[in-house]
Amino acid sequence: MAVPELVRAHKSRGRHIEVGANRIFVRDEGTGPVVLLVHGVPSSSFLFRKMITRLASSGLRVVAFDFLGTGLSDKPRSGSYDWHSQAELIGGVLDALDIREVHLVVHDIGGPIGVEWAVRNPDRVRSLTVTNTLLNVAEFRPPFPMWMFRVPLLRHIVFATLSAAGFLFLMRKLGVRDGTKVTYADMKAWIWLLKTGGGRRSFLSIMDGFRLTEDHAAYLRNGLRAMSVPIQTVWGVHDVGIPISQRDYVLQNFAVEESHELEAAHFLQEEVPEELSKRITDFVDSVSSRADAPFEHSRAS
Repeated sequence: MAVPELVRAHKSRGRHIEVGANRIFVRDEGTGPVVLLVHGVPSSSFLFRKMITRLASSGLRVVAFDFLGTGLSDKPRSGSYDWHSQAELIGGVLDALDIREVHLVVHDIGGPIGVEWAVRNPDRVRSLTVTNTLLNVAEFRPPFPMWMFRVPLLRHIVFATLSAAGFLFLMRKLGVRDGTKVTYADMKAWIWLLKTGGGRRSFLSIMDGFRLTEDHAAYLRNGLRAMSVPIQTVWGVHDVGIPISQRDYVLQNFAVEESHELEAAHFLQEEVPEELSKRITDFVDSVSSRADAPFEHSRAS
């Protein structure tokens, strides 16, 4: 399958770095406070392509990378694709880029993965922006079509037959509220990034690595509560995959400073990139403009 033009353009703006034994694709643009964009499934850093330049032009250094097994990163047969391993990868990426502190932005399963990394490294997190994700993992039930990729045999059939046209149909029905915001060319890039380089094996391994237990929910909840970190939520309120009760859980359990509702569905990065970028920029600017004293963090026990 030929490389789609949108993928070529995306790849040309980034590079591969070595993290352990693997090559990880990273886009690193701009100067200023570092904003780390953490994607979920079935996406990659390509999800943020409409936002990266906008954020960088606002005086931020923007870092978006592909998790192991996704996008343009390596997809090794023997890779570790569970949430714990991907959380460790975040630290490896930042260390390779010589980045100490970040303003963390999470989405989809990037939420529990990113927060796990934050709980382990509270002194490296300046702020947290939560977008359509699952932190109350014990109460999350994979929706259609996510559940299809967790069913033996069926998931192999669905993956093998998934096309750009089919994915565009699903995206317009379930992923975005305004179907005009995504095109066939966009979905052709999504599917290529999902399937290339042994993507079936790695993607299904990622889908097997969900940690939907009460113990893990408590670990994330207690760890984040122990951190002195400014938090905001920016939520696409028409999401049919991750219920708004997940947003409400964040509001009820953590000291959220700002909460914003956007007229978008799950993939608000595709639908309202300008507004989402502005919410991130404004929040980072607000946090960065506070007292000149070093930012204090409480380590989770």
